Amino acid sequence: MILVTGATGNVGSALVKQLAMAGEPVRGLSRGGDASRLPPGAEAAAGDLNSPESLIPALTGVRAGEPRTFRQWAQANAGAFA
Repeated sequence: MILVTGATGNVGSALVKQLAMAGEPVRGLSRGGDASRLPPGAEAAAGDLNSPESLIPALTGVRAGEPRTFRQWAQANAGAFA
C-alpha cells in the first residue's frame, strides 16, 4: 500500500490517479477522507498531519509514502511520539 497525503489537492490527486491506473495499491489521505474525490481503485483515509495520532489508521499496512510530505510532517511533529 502506498499512502499519498493531500490526495484531493492538485499534486496529490494526480499522483493517486497515476498510481491507481498503474494498478498499485494506493490510499489517499485527506482531512475529510472523502472517497468520492478519489479515482476508482484508490482507498480513502482521513487524517490530519497536525494531529499525529489521527494518522495511525491511515499508516496501517503502508509500505511507501510521498517523501516530501512525510519529511515536513516529521519536522513539525518531532516530539509527538517521544
